Amino acid sequence: MRLSMKSRLLNVAVKVVILPLLMISGGCAFDRGLVTLNPVGPKSSAAPGGNGPGHLIVDNASHEALSRDGAMTYPHDDYRIFDERKICVKHVRNASGPEGEIPARVDLPPGRYTVITESEIQGAVAVPIIIKSDLTTEVKLEQPRRTVAPNSTAFN
Repeated sequence: MRLSMKSRLLNVAVKVVILPLLMISGGCAFDRGLVTLNPVGPKSSAAPGGNGPGHLIVDNASHEALSRDGAMTYPHDDYRIFDERKICVKHVRNASGPEGEIPARVDLPPGRYTVITESEIQGAVAVPIIIKSDLTTEVKLEQPRRTVAPNSTAFN
């Protein structure tokens, strides 16, 4: 009985003191001052048959960077994924492909999460997401690039 009392006290200490400190000190704190967008889920409405993970692709803001050969590249910004309890479950380096300009695909267990990232339009945002087994959830935050002709009235 004495061991179970100690283990209960340790469990409470971990939940009340240690976990919040780790969340804040790890640079993975959930900021309540963000713009919250509409929830995003997989494109398919069919229920998946598998038990495997779902997939997430976040097309968020990008930044300028020099490649190894000195060319300018535009890799996507990193982002964080939080579970329903607002605990950071993953910090994602959002770059893949030869120059890092393709958003990374992340595998996650099915469930509800929140992505905290930068949008080129709205700044820092929180995006609730739904992950379903064997399906891909795509979050598209990057503004489509426009090409404006030199004689366009957009320059006036």
